[in-house]
Amino acid sequence: MDPDAAAAIRAQLDSDESLLWADTPDTILEFFYPLLFSFFFTGRLYFSRFPSATSFHVAIAGSIFVFLLSWMLSRHTFYGLSNHRAITVLAFFGRTWTTRSASLVNLNDAPIVIRRGHLWKVIFGRSGKNRGTSPYDPNVGLVFRSLANADAVCEHARAAQQSMLAEIEARSKARGSSRLPP
Repeated sequence: MDPDAAAAIRAQLDSDESLLWADTPDTILEFFYPLLFSFFFTGRLYFSRFPSATSFHVAIAGSIFVFLLSWMLSRHTFYGLSNHRAITVLAFFGRTWTTRSASLVNLNDAPIVIRRGHLWKVIFGRSGKNRGTSPYDPNVGLVFRSLANADAVCEHARAAQQSMLAEIEARSKARGSSRLPP
């Protein structure tokens, strides 16, 4: 568990939650994709219809800016799993800028889909065209990107979800059995 990620995620937990896993995106993977995008951006501008030395220099400067910005933001992104939800925190300059989370079960106490995506991703809930419209919906879809151990994180999340479902079922049985006449 990464200590910086654990501290950032613990600050977002409710009192009834416990932290199960926390980490940051893999540095090598987060370095590769912005670099690839920067090369593509520079090449696209260089091979445009009207190439010139000025446009090439602008392309180089723009791609360096995009690369540095995306790499710096990825270094301050933290992922975490609690016993109730998956959490993403972006903390920059010692301040939390954004927090997103996805509950491991939906409002009807049914499990959400947790799956292993391609390119080192773990996807919680809906994604793509079925994401939903409200950002406050607890099942809008959350993605952990650039995880070197994505398979292990996916299995850890599924185990936490099964534990949460067993806890919900035990509570519902306890409530249901107390209503029955003796």
